Amino acid sequence: MDRGVDMHQRTHVLVAPDEQGHQPGTRMAPNSAEGWAMSLDRAREQQQIGCRGVENSGSLGTGVARFLHAPGEAAVREVRPQRTARYRRRSHTQDKTDQADALAIARLLLAEGASLLYVPRDDVSTALHLLINQLPSQMGIHRHGGTVARALLPCGQGQAAARPATFLLWYASGPVGWVSERGWTMARERVAVLHCPATASDGAVRDAVFRAAELVGDAVQGGLSGKRRILIKANMGTGDLRTHLGWQVALSDVGVMRATVALIRQFHRGELLIGDATTGDSAYRLWDALGYATALVPYDVRPVDLKDGPFVELAVPGGGLLHSHYWLAQPYADADAIVSCAKLKAHLSTGSTGSLKNLFGLLPTLQYGSPRRYLHAPIRLPRAIVDCGLLNPPVLCVIDGLVGQLDREWHGPPVRTDTLVLGTNTVATDATAMRVQGMDPTADYGTWPFYFDSNPLALAQRMGLGPVEAAGIDVVGDGLDRVRHPFTVDRERSEGRDLLRREVAQQALIFRDRHEEFLREYAGQIVALSEGQVIEAHPAMADFGARGDAGRPGAGHGIFLKGVVPAAAEREHLDLYTPIALGPAFTSA
Repeated sequence: MDRGVDMHQRTHVLVAPDEQGHQPGTRMAPNSAEGWAMSLDRAREQQQIGCRGVENSGSLGTGVARFLHAPGEAAVREVRPQRTARYRRRSHTQDKTDQADALAIARLLLAEGASLLYVPRDDVSTALHLLINQLPSQMGIHRHGGTVARALLPCGQGQAAARPATFLLWYASGPVGWVSERGWTMARERVAVLHCPATASDGAVRDAVFRAAELVGDAVQGGLSGKRRILIKANMGTGDLRTHLGWQVALSDVGVMRATVALIRQFHRGELLIGDATTGDSAYRLWDALGYATALVPYDVRPVDLKDGPFVELAVPGGGLLHSHYWLAQPYADADAIVSCAKLKAHLSTGSTGSLKNLFGLLPTLQYGSPRRYLHAPIRLPRAIVDCGLLNPPVLCVIDGLVGQLDREWHGPPVRTDTLVLGTNTVATDATAMRVQGMDPTADYGTWPFYFDSNPLALAQRMGLGPVEAAGIDVVGDGLDRVRHPFTVDRERSEGRDLLRREVAQQALIFRDRHEEFLREYAGQIVALSEGQVIEAHPAMADFGARGDAGRPGAGHGIFLKGVVPAAAEREHLDLYTPIALGPAFTSA
């Protein structure tokens, strides 16, 4: 049976007349993926799979037209509004209603369907129309003075230009960007890279931060303006207070922090907080030791230690990659914008620190152990980092690289890098910073520097947070060649470590499959599983021994820590462990 589809910005109306053109009934549904699926399911139930006519398939009807192509069950024909009007005028009512339009489309299909043009299955210009005209109204996107899509670029090596455009939204203040899970990136994110000498004065650093923001453009102001409360996540998670050439090596330096706060205050008059969920130290002590207390007096900034309560459980938009919910401090939950101020450092587990990895330090140690040991583990770590970005993507990312650190994230050798990186998209900013460090942000597990686990930036792009490919990033300022400085990471590729990682995944599947058994005996506790056995069980993470303790039970085998809760309260996506547990060595999944 042929069906007519009349499209509007928020709804669509379907009519399936009989062979004589009589209207047995209509159906209205949201003009969204969920609504399209409902309509398709209804058609299947009524065995009404036939030709479909969609009005405005190049604009408002783009989404449903492409959706109907996917199952391969029916042809989709383009219907021009002028021809719809002709058939509507032939009806006895001549009403201009949604139902009348849909019936007119269906009658047109019955009479002239064979002569109507097919809607192409995969057309790039149609996809661009979808971006500009369709999805913003669908998904409540805010435009911050920019266009929805500035460019349409193939992304990745050997990607075919005709790949299906299945779009995922990645949102950052500034122009909205889009990325396809099949390899398309829409809109080039702008990232500023400046040569800023470690010998620069405080005034010169301030000028550099302001210049970088100006180069990035209106997206900076768009992300900061109109906010009630902004939280700056500084890199001040532990007491690694060392300087090189007068600049902090491992923590956010007061000079860059002061310049960043001054920039924020150009556009934000509301409450401004700086904090971290510190491990083994107090954010308030570090606030004083780093010189923030004195330097930031003119800007009305308040410190906060995010490891202190009260805590709230927040849902990850879209369901999350690792967990659907996370516990976070109330000041974080109350902030309506996040700014990430990171250091340019190597990292043993992620290759590089950056604005996205910096967000992992928001998670409180009371719930996740110190140093967030429950999540700082194979498979979980890069995915939890991505979830932190999904919770509230930072509107401004500043990476302090005047002095950097080689080999590791804490207590590594300092290196003069004379660099400042600033952007409004966390993934694009970090991918650019990795290129400064001589690293490939498109590489993945098993390739340097990702010898611990998956590349969190690659996972983040897959989840729609932003582009890692150079083709999706517009680097402005002094350019990468001026500041590039190869970094080292003190970790080697290890088949033995990969085996432990796969053993961890196997323990996760054992827990999933024997959940009821574990619940009966260990409800409300955290268990450590190794070789299918519970080797420890405690009520809190603080009760477990030090990470990497060679003398503990299970040493030398993969250990999976897991909170035991009823199925209805389970927050972890345990099925993600399947391809790693059952796959070949160095499976990123």
